Amino acid sequence: MEELEQQLKDYQNKKMPENIAATQKKYEEQLKPVKEYLDTASATTLAQQAILDIKCFTTFKGYFAQPGTAGIKLIAFPAKYFNQQLPRYVPRFMIVYWRWGAHPANLKFASTFEDNFPVEKLQALVDQ
Repeated sequence: MEELEQQLKDYQNKKMPENIAATQKKYEEQLKPVKEYLDTASATTLAQQAILDIKCFTTFKGYFAQPGTAGIKLIAFPAKYFNQQLPRYVPRFMIVYWRWGAHPANLKFASTFEDNFPVEKLQALVDQ
């Protein structure tokens, strides 16, 4: 417990502007490929479903998965789903991620899950 308290004190004593600048630089570097893609892609391309490359789906590298290769669908919610009147500490989004292998039992589970998952209930919850 003392070690954790010391880590907290050390963190609080660091110069905050330096931390903010370092964090901002990191995120700007990570967003650069996204901004470049949005600036150069056609409206037709941007209207298509995005399939992220499974090898780097947590960080966009400037390209998407090629048709027929493993990928993860990107689903974006418009701003209307986020209630701006809620306090800042209230969660405004969630990530639903599931995957399965090619084993028959896995495929059976996936099929059953997709057939029975109450998407409309989740959407109604999100729409509130």
